[in-house]
Amino acid sequence: ADTGAAVDGYFEWQNNSAVFYPVPLLESNVTYRVLLTAGARTADGTRTLRETLAWTFATGELTPAVE
Repeated sequence: ADTGAAVDGYFEWQNNSAVFYPVPLLESNVTYRVLLTAGARTADGTRTLRETLAWTFATGELTPAVE
């Protein structure tokens, strides 16, 4: 997050994609940095990430769902 703190959560594999579920949910109006380090493995262990990947994204104003 903006503070550099790690975000708690867990990963699940869905087909060939790793999906991250933050717990608790991400905060609104915060910039996050994602870092996948070289050596990360696929769920079946057959492939390895060759180089570290990093990117940032920002959440907007999160509003409650209207029923």
